[in-house]
Amino acid sequence: MTSKKLMDRLRTIKDLTGSEEKILRFFESHYPLIAFETIHSISEKCNVGKATVSRFVSRLGYGSFSDFMTSIRDEVSSQLDTPIDRFSSIRESRTTDPEAHYNLHAESTIRNIEITRNRIDPAIFEKAVSILSETKGKLYIIGDATSYGLAYFFYMLATYMRSDVILLEPGPASLSHNLIDVTADDALLAILHYRFSNQTVQTATWFSECGAAIVLLSDRIMTPISDIADVQLYSSSEGPEMFNSRISTLFILETLLASMAPRLEKDVYGRFSLFEKLRSRFGVFAVPSSSTATESLYESDGNHSTHEEN
Repeated sequence: MTSKKLMDRLRTIKDLTGSEEKILRFFESHYPLIAFETIHSISEKCNVGKATVSRFVSRLGYGSFSDFMTSIRDEVSSQLDTPIDRFSSIRESRTTDPEAHYNLHAESTIRNIEITRNRIDPAIFEKAVSILSETKGKLYIIGDATSYGLAYFFYMLATYMRSDVILLEPGPASLSHNLIDVTADDALLAILHYRFSNQTVQTATWFSECGAAIVLLSDRIMTPISDIADVQLYSSSEGPEMFNSRISTLFILETLLASMAPRLEKDVYGRFSLFEKLRSRFGVFAVPSSSTATESLYESDGNHSTHEEN
């Protein structure tokens, strides 16, 4: 049976007990996300003993639960749609015309935003805004890989509106230091795109164990942490070529920020004032003279000499 995939094995097993039937249904409904489970989590979610889970995977033909997880993860990894897979799949139809790419991406972006807009329940969105604005403790934010830049964007603007906003660096060493003080009064905004960063999954799991609220923003309906998130917001990410789009995620983040501002108005003015004082002290922004800006404008459009003559 070693070469058989999980679904093939599930179809052949007979004479199940009530507990085994629960595990089988769980495997069927949560594939491929069971690759992120543990024997403990499966036992809890199926309401059966860990020994029952172990015996069931043995009946499926795996030597041990460890062998089962290794096999499932290898099986799922082989099915993942990577950027280079997509790039190769459209090799024959690919164009080198920049205008064609521009139009293709514009149409794809508009479609993703429309899909995202239509799939978000206003009541669910309202709950997300409430958690992010009004949590009593700290607001943590995490995103890995391409999600990190989006997490950083949200973090930078959220700090204008409220205190105790913490951007988590998705590395094991720094995460353990930053997560040690998480309490039930805190909240987490987790940005999780396919192919699902394990750092983000484990961080969200920790927040759940601490009793903290979790707002999940993902481009997949089912994720390894969907069942522990207090709120999940969906962002469509289909890209026309190599890379998935992140425009819809940015759209949601900007809308969350816009919706948070009125709730935090009493803090916004004071925090902006302090930010400006600090920026002035450190000389953060370059301030060109008005004449320099005017000259640059005319030089850029080729009308400098005409302006002087007039």
